[in-house]
Amino acid sequence: MEVLISILVISVLSLLSMPVAFSFLAGSLVYFVISGKTLGSIASASFYSMDSYALLALPLFLLAGEIMERGGI
Repeated sequence: MEVLISILVISVLSLLSMPVAFSFLAGSLVYFVISGKTLGSIASASFYSMDSYALLALPLFLLAGEIMERGGI
């Protein structure tokens, strides 16, 4: 139920021409308030979800492309 309400908040705010980043922020905050999660669990989940080699691959791929472009490859 919390996810449905969060998606509804994101959709309504997007339809009201609010920037997408703020719509997602508001939807996330609504979800965490309704679900009753603590701030520590939110921070922990955010940190461990960002600890991934797959997320590191994209910026390094862009860096490699920039190095090759400047090097004339």
